[in-house]
Amino acid sequence: LNAEVLSISQKTPLFHAETSCTQRMYHYVLPLEWLIDGHDISSWWHRRRLDDIASSGPHQPRGRGQTQSSPPPPAVLVRLKQALKQVESQTVDITSNMHSTISETGGSVVRMGPGRFGSLAQKERRCWHNFCSSPLSSNNDDGSISSMRISRGPSQEHVWRAIDRARIVDFVMADNHDTNADETTGGKGNKDRDVVAVVLEFRGDGFVTQQVRHIMGSVVAMTNEWLPPTFFQVATQPNVCLPPQNGTTTVPLAPPGRLYLAGARYHFLDLVRNKQLFSSSIVTTTTTTNSSNTGMVDDPVFVWRSKLQSRILRDRARMKEAESMWWQELKDVTAPQIRSELETIATAAATKAKDQEEKHIKKVDVSPIETCGVHLESPPPPLFETTMSLLRKVVDTSLWPKTSLARSRNLRSPSTNGLTGNKRNPMTSSFPGDFGQSGSFTIVNKDVPSDNAVFPELVQAIFELERQLVNQQPRRMVNTTHHDNESLGHDDTSRRMLSTHCAVNRNVAFTPHLDSGEGNGLSMIVSLGDFAGGAFVVEGDDYDIRYKPLEFDGWKQPHWTQPFEGERFSLVWFTPKDRSDDIDIKHDNSNDDKVGERKEDRKANDLVRAHAAQVSSYPLLKFRPNSTDALVINEILDSEKGCAYELRSGWNNGIHEFSPQGHACVLDIGAHIGVFARFALGLGCPHVIVYEPE
Repeated sequence: LNAEVLSISQKTPLFHAETSCTQRMYHYVLPLEWLIDGHDISSWWHRRRLDDIASSGPHQPRGRGQTQSSPPPPAVLVRLKQALKQVESQTVDITSNMHSTISETGGSVVRMGPGRFGSLAQKERRCWHNFCSSPLSSNNDDGSISSMRISRGPSQEHVWRAIDRARIVDFVMADNHDTNADETTGGKGNKDRDVVAVVLEFRGDGFVTQQVRHIMGSVVAMTNEWLPPTFFQVATQPNVCLPPQNGTTTVPLAPPGRLYLAGARYHFLDLVRNKQLFSSSIVTTTTTTNSSNTGMVDDPVFVWRSKLQSRILRDRARMKEAESMWWQELKDVTAPQIRSELETIATAAATKAKDQEEKHIKKVDVSPIETCGVHLESPPPPLFETTMSLLRKVVDTSLWPKTSLARSRNLRSPSTNGLTGNKRNPMTSSFPGDFGQSGSFTIVNKDVPSDNAVFPELVQAIFELERQLVNQQPRRMVNTTHHDNESLGHDDTSRRMLSTHCAVNRNVAFTPHLDSGEGNGLSMIVSLGDFAGGAFVVEGDDYDIRYKPLEFDGWKQPHWTQPFEGERFSLVWFTPKDRSDDIDIKHDNSNDDKVGERKEDRKANDLVRAHAAQVSSYPLLKFRPNSTDALVINEILDSEKGCAYELRSGWNNGIHEFSPQGHACVLDIGAHIGVFARFALGLGCPHVIVYEPE
């Protein structure tokens, strides 16, 4: 890694290089040989450059109408510019509420960028989940799975980005003075010195992992007419999830070695300082021969970019073989696969629209079975009758629990082709006739301490169903053997252990994701009901799981649900590692601890009792067992480690030191169960205002 200081600016209070940045700028050096008929662009640019040099001569007439017109751009250059235009976010005119995160425009939902500088706040934020190379999990060097999960699902906030500009900013040519001269030319220079590349610029509020390279690969395919002109419009829709390969997206990924960070803007700091924090030279003409650049040779940014671009061009010979293989694979494999997937998506959408038009679907008075043409009367197999009856009883009595916000981020509603929830709008069902009776919740085996009082019969039936399915030896993913079998608790041929938990889902489709945390053994899934579609996808392979259970590793294998129509239930049995390993089962009659109490719960109980002395006028804090409540209590009330939300003296030079102690009033946004409020009261704060949005 070569680091070079280009300029130094006086430190600004509260400045943070990453979080204070309001716009990032990347450049990608695109060889014209990647484009079919790219030589037309090269010839056009050489001719235009010569015309510019000729027109700038001292004896050229300068009167109106005397100058020679520029040559028209070739068709391939027009297609390249059109593809780049599709990358840019639209500027949305909002007159009612400029600070809305989500705005209604023309009947569709548009996400904006509140908090951005000036007119940038009106740039539409699009869903770039298909253009993120982050694997759905992160492996350690030793091959073990990391506790950190990187999700790139469409319901994750970080994949919604605004691309402010996508344009051509420069044409560059191999250095005529390249020292790597070809001996066959008599030492006159590199034989590829006339090879021209175009520098493309992308500006935005931020970029997901490898987003620019994915955009570049797509732009090349679109310019060569291997992908349709509407590709970006389709691939950035949140309900479109292109199947990943090897845990990453299938969208074309342009070769490395040609991308660099060209600059960053800090608009709000610039406003305070009344000048830019860092100077930035935007090169818009050639860096090698155009005389108009002679005045920029002293600009360190210009010199740095010129040297970097020259180095990239000199590395062309070294990268040529790998890039040629990539180009051929893009043409013969990647682009055809994406076209096939887009055709499937378009066909499904057209079929659904036709069915809706023919049946005059009205969400208010049409039943879900009439919507999809599937007959509710078709009975389930005898093995599933009891469970199906109890599930429908929950729906009929309108007792279906609300989906947690964390889980709703991985869900979408198949009846609207949209997300079922986000930070602004909690998950609700739009399933016709059964508003609110859709979503996902988890039940716990009666042998594990938990509160299943709401659905005791359903809990018993679901885990009895698992026992019977296990006796029938359900299907198992054949490629689970390459996952760590020791962590599964059994080998590939052993019988499945009964689970501690089961996720119960109705009329929701999961986006590509990995289950959070770590598991003890494989998960098992089965779907029930009358529906069409809804295949279960594991690592890109479709499986029919309607009354056909399947075992898979939900913690290490990306999985999701295909779109469907009808009433679809699914059950996912699993055993989280932290629940099975950290539960201490007692067999005596001691009353000191609850039987089966988790270590975290026991520690939280001790902390709550100890802290009660500081807030003696308040009743003892209650929390939900076998939940994350105990983790929050341990983070805040542990006097030895200290409160995780206090910032100690000396942190970041003491600028951001914080403690509620000594304050007359504390505002607690996101009150949860009130742990931090009690912590503040215990420190002597006389007035605490709490707000819990959920």
